[in-house]
Amino acid sequence: PTATTMNNCIDFTIFAPTDQAFEESLPDTTLRLSLLTNPEYRTHLTNVLLLHVLTGSFTLTNFTTNIAQQQVQWETESAVPIIISMNNFNGALFVNDARIIEPNNVFANNGIVHTINRVLLPPFMTTNIIQVLEQDGNFETLLTLLDAAGLTNGLRGNGPFTLFAPTDDAFDLWPMGVLQTLLTEIPTLTSIISYHILPNTILLSNEMTENEQIPTLQGE
Repeated sequence: PTATTMNNCIDFTIFAPTDQAFEESLPDTTLRLSLLTNPEYRTHLTNVLLLHVLTGSFTLTNFTTNIAQQQVQWETESAVPIIISMNNFNGALFVNDARIIEPNNVFANNGIVHTINRVLLPPFMTTNIIQVLEQDGNFETLLTLLDAAGLTNGLRGNGPFTLFAPTDDAFDLWPMGVLQTLLTEIPTLTSIISYHILPNTILLSNEMTENEQIPTLQGE
């Protein structure tokens, strides 16, 4: 929630992971520490936390009233919605893959808290850069070049990285034969593709400034 909504005394529903949930959902202690201490991960941390917040107070009864046998999508304070579903066998309620456990329906003067047994993770926490490119479908040429340059496995790693990703249409603007030539000149190819990668950095588009110089994986 923003400072503005908090000051307007809006009620919230919080899905609160236990300490054990954080340890099990984020077993990489380096990642947990980075989320808490590394400024480059601040946006990630904010998005993770806001995924656990609904505007308004909702009890378990509110969630189950219209679920029946279908899943119900709820908008969160993050840009990513959540799915609340019910196990028809035992009546257990789930938020994505996290189960609502005791204590729940805990009221506060500005909302309500439900305990969950897992941390809700947005897609960017479970999908690496290569997977994003593969799922999009507009980066087949880039994926081929990354693989040829030996950069694919690196971009599957923990990062953080910022990738300026040319689409297939962008590569189509190159003169005929350039791609085929680069695939036979791997050092040159690696240099070009590395120039599109910022290592150890998460740079959002709204954080970019004109004429700013940022070192790339290529070294310039």
